[in-house]
Amino acid sequence: MIWGEMMKSKRLIIVGLIVSILLIFSGCGTEKNTETTNDQSITDYYIESLSVNGLSRSQKKEYLSRDDIYAVGNNIAVSKAEVQQYTDFYLNNGESEENAQKLAEKDAMERNALYVAAIQNGYEVTEEDIDDWLKELRTMLENDTTGAYQSAMEGFESEDAYWEYEYEVYRVDLPIQNYVSSLQIDTNVSADSENGNSDTDAFSELKQRLADEQDFKLTNL
Repeated sequence: MIWGEMMKSKRLIIVGLIVSILLIFSGCGTEKNTETTNDQSITDYYIESLSVNGLSRSQKKEYLSRDDIYAVGNNIAVSKAEVQQYTDFYLNNGESEENAQKLAEKDAMERNALYVAAIQNGYEVTEEDIDDWLKELRTMLENDTTGAYQSAMEGFESEDAYWEYEYEVYRVDLPIQNYVSSLQIDTNVSADSENGNSDTDAFSELKQRLADEQDFKLTNL
């Protein structure tokens, strides 16, 4: 879905960051959307629940019983806070409540599934990796002339708060970005002259396949 479109290549990510990240993650609302009711960040759910070798039956049962969990897959649990963040974004952009919920669920599950695949394939990142990426991003955004960067700042108490939030975002998205970029190089996820598939089609298929493999089960919502 939307957040994933910027993952197609590093070049497209750079170009799309001004629109995609600022409007989706920052533009979903305000700084408070980065947290859940118990002050656990959305990113923390990824780190906490991820099991590279698979969640045990007892772990799945425990997550399915929790009020803060939306769905549980074979390797990871999706938080209600993340689904709500996506839902708010779609509602703010004119979608009906029903459609916003469906799109949000799909986005959250696909992002979680991509993160699982990224870590399983060795694309963990260090604090230094994230800091280096954010320095590059910050330089680009400071030269932005569209006004999107300044608009994003309005949702945060300060510029520092914004970048603290982006750090949390990239704890998850940088491994995904590196993983997807490697697939584009190694498996030729690009325009195919024989079947007419575009890289967007291939990426959509990848996200859907990985989400299907997680076999997500919804909690008692």
